[in-house]
Amino acid sequence: MSLSEGLDIIFQILGSATLIFLIGFIFTLKRNDFFKLICFLCFANLPLIFKAPLTIISYKLPFLGFTLSFILSLWVFNLTLIATATICKISKARALLLLLVPTILLVIVIFILVVKFLLPTLGMFI
Repeated sequence: MSLSEGLDIIFQILGSATLIFLIGFIFTLKRNDFFKLICFLCFANLPLIFKAPLTIISYKLPFLGFTLSFILSLWVFNLTLIATATICKISKARALLLLLVPTILLVIVIFILVVKFLLPTLGMFI
């Protein structure tokens, strides 16, 4: 598995976790705002159609493909941030926090699992 494929899997997992977290926040929205948010998020993910050409570029020029893929991911994240802030009528800082909380929680859980299971195993070999 290449680094680009690994990052794609991580972005998909974090995107799913963020979407689940957003659905929890949606319950505070009005009835019509839910459909607006879904439409805005679909338009925010529209630039991902450039992912296929970037994959082809990454086979020939891995660094350029990785860089462009990272820029594309930032672009999509920024559009998602704008869509969330607009529909939920919150500031961009709160929208950023809303989108990053699943990532922060996932990092904390992974850190706890590493400390709990991996460090005692490494202690036997030191």
